[in-house]
Amino acid sequence: MPLSEFANLSISKIITHEIFKRGNNKEIISPVLNDELTVLNQDGLSTLADRIVAAIGKDSKSIEMSIRDNSQTSVFAYAASIFEDDRDDNFIEKSKDIANKLVNAQTSRNLPGGIVILIKGTSRYGEYDLVLVIKAELQSGFKKSNNNDIEFVNNLLLTPYQKMYKLGVFLKKDSQYRVFVYDHNLSKSEEQGLSQYFYDSFLGLKMLYTNKFLTSKFYNGTKQFISSLANITDEDKYDLNTHLYSYMKNEAIITISLVDFSDTYIIDADIRDQYITYMRAEIFNDMDFNRSITKDISEIKSKLRVRRIVFSTGVKILGASDDFEQNVQIINQESNENNEVQTILKVKGEIKGS
Repeated sequence: MPLSEFANLSISKIITHEIFKRGNNKEIISPVLNDELTVLNQDGLSTLADRIVAAIGKDSKSIEMSIRDNSQTSVFAYAASIFEDDRDDNFIEKSKDIANKLVNAQTSRNLPGGIVILIKGTSRYGEYDLVLVIKAELQSGFKKSNNNDIEFVNNLLLTPYQKMYKLGVFLKKDSQYRVFVYDHNLSKSEEQGLSQYFYDSFLGLKMLYTNKFLTSKFYNGTKQFISSLANITDEDKYDLNTHLYSYMKNEAIITISLVDFSDTYIIDADIRDQYITYMRAEIFNDMDFNRSITKDISEIKSKLRVRRIVFSTGVKILGASDDFEQNVQIINQESNENNEVQTILKVKGEIKGS
């Protein structure tokens, strides 16, 4: 479902520039910068607006962030100037500054060139002013010619099925700003795949530490820690994971914290210390995380619906998480005479199918 902030997107100004990947010695290849606005007819403007809304309006591939860099040479400062000064020449000059900033942010030769598109407009029936930056990679394809033949085209961009682009948008309402980033690589459930050079080095943004984001970090980080433990049995790991599920699903628990979870469920004092150290250093390494947070499981809800046990042989047992703890019990795990590990389970209920 499209995010409501981008409903009724209307475009007033567009300009495009071309940037290139770095040379063999990582030297900067000068971009091709336009001095004139891009002109599209009404059909083109409507189609472009629809493509943008289809991308950044999809909650699974876009994320709200916060502004880290507000210096005079930041993208935010250039966007603020565009908001304040509506002249075409100011828009053109600030768009060049933004394109050059992306050129400098792309320090790796693995990062491709492409077209930088800068857009000024409004959304939500004029409620928001917006400045939008797109980096789109060029593609090749075919188009139908007038005589019904097909013609090869090697510089297509922003087609309906193209995924190779990134997008950042600054929204302004009164004197308040909001920022969203779209990245086709983004996995929303864990905020993985978001290109750091684009949102950090280029746009000057950082993660917006909402309760749902921190809850997701807590849950995924705790599971990683449990999986990494080498000095406890698989049964103990299963028990810890069961406690984690219960901790996250229990509606009576409104806030969560590292200390509360570890003191309640981790018996061994050394492992408790390892857990706190691991979570603060490896999972919450870029933030001060010494507090309780309001639990918000909306980003991990799908992971909490199903519990699973995976065996070394590839066999899996799945079940609804609400019933798993009461219906599945690990009795014992031992090695037989052939040194093969065997696990004895007790499952409540009769076999209904296979």
